Amino acid sequence: MAELLAPVSGLDAPKIAAQLIAHFGSINRAVSASVEQLRQVLPADAQVAALLHAARDLMETALREEAVGRPVSSCDPALLRYLRWQFSGLRDERLHGIFLDSSSRYLADETLAIGRAGAVEFKARTVVSRAIALEADRIILAHNHISGDCRPSKQDLAATKSLSSIVQTLEIELVDHLIITASGAYSLAAGRKL
Repeated sequence: MAELLAPVSGLDAPKIAAQLIAHFGSINRAVSASVEQLRQVLPADAQVAALLHAARDLMETALREEAVGRPVSSCDPALLRYLRWQFSGLRDERLHGIFLDSSSRYLADETLAIGRAGAVEFKARTVVSRAIALEADRIILAHNHISGDCRPSKQDLAATKSLSSIVQTLEIELVDHLIITASGAYSLAAGRKL
């Protein structure tokens, strides 16, 4: 990390890298931090905070571009890399929605709910209202398990089945619900649990 910061922070790069890792616990969490969090740790190094945040935004844009430049499939490795990036460094579970048209072309993606360390709860109304607003015909849901275990919980299965029933009545297809961890992913569709 110090080598990457050196062009901006010069001889202070090792010290700044050590501060960031000591505070956030890892490079991943440091890069995932908000500009405000970075500035709290590095009050005299606003340029470094801005650079780290810009690097994250650039990487996110590159991964999104790779994932959505063609019809989107829940088993596409590019989509899984993008989602893993979205969830990297988080200390809470989040639900993310990818909204598609009838040909599975990308319309939008966004965080739909933020939970706690062991669970994320969401309202079907939130998902449905976004799908309607975007005129989406298909939805892929994804959420992270920070435990590292990508197997679905009973709550994951129940919430997914309930949402699938609701969106079907509106002629919207819930294509898949992915559970993402740092080292793996589980597809409820591939596991025949959708």
